[in-house]
Amino acid sequence: EDLSSEQVRLEKLFLGFRTRAGVDLSALGSMPDPTPILKQLEKTGIVRVHRGKVVSTLKGLLVADSLPLLF
Repeated sequence: EDLSSEQVRLEKLFLGFRTRAGVDLSALGSMPDPTPILKQLEKTGIVRVHRGKVVSTLKGLLVADSLPLLF
């Protein structure tokens, strides 16, 4: 199966949000400024930003499949 670059990017996000490895902040680059979304997700306890990565919390793992669609 051949995937477009956008599909590859989304697959990386899906995998990253489902694991403790998280997602590199640079992988969220398709939008001009992901900061407002990240701040809201942190405020609600869905993710945390740590050492340049966005990592799902336990609460965030329950909704991890929906997170890449925000970016």
